[in-house]
Formats: sequence, structure tokens, C-alpha cells
Amino acid sequence: MNLNTIKKTLYVSWIPSLFLASYANAASMLQVPVTNITDIGSFLTIACTLAAWIFTFLMVIVVVMLLVSAFYFLTAGDNAQGHAKAKGYFLYAIIGLVVAILPRAIIAIVSSFFGPGPINAC
Repeated sequence: MNLNTIKKTLYVSWIPSLFLASYANAASMLQVPVTNITDIGSFLTIACTLAAWIFTFLMVIVVVMLLVSAFYFLTAGDNAQGHAKAKGYFLYAIIGLVVAILPRAIIAIVSSFFGPGPINAC
């Protein structure tokens, strides 16, 4: 690797790390409810907490996958296999982002059918 490639890699990698720190802080703000499930409202409360934990965990993985993809893009050069590998990691990161959003969407749908409150249960 030459010096320009290392500089580009370092430049690209520090930007997502700023967001990673906010996700690590978000994990400390999540509260685990200490209630028994007595009705649909308490179930949705626990489901929302679980969805928030899943979202935080998957977003950390998505950021790491984007960093890996950026690294492979930067170090591939003219190598077609390296570009294909980087595109694969990028695709996995986008799929992970969609999967991270799904639990909240599912809870919103369930809440709109069965819940006592608004569509955004969380």
C-alpha cells in the first residue's frame, strides 16, 4: 500500500466512528422495563425496548460493515475481484440497515391493530 491509500483509508474511517460513539451512548440510555405482561400496552413496552436494543446492535454492525466496504473499495485499485467484494459488503450493510428498521415497523403495525395508542408505539 502506498501513502495515499493509507491517508484515504484513515480519512474515510474517522467519519463513521463519530456516529459509532453516539450509538454506544444510546445503549446506556435504554431502559429495561421491570413489569409483567398484563395487557397489550405492557407487551408493546417490552417489545419497543427489545426493538431499540436490536436496532442499536445492528446499527453498530452496519457501521462496521460500511467501514470494511470502504476499506476494500480503497485498496482494490484496478482489481475487479476487490471491487466485487466491496460491493458485496456494501450490499450486506444496506440489508442490515433494512433489517434494523424492520422491528420498529412491525411493532408499529401490531400497535395500530391491537394497541390502545397511536401508530408510533415506541
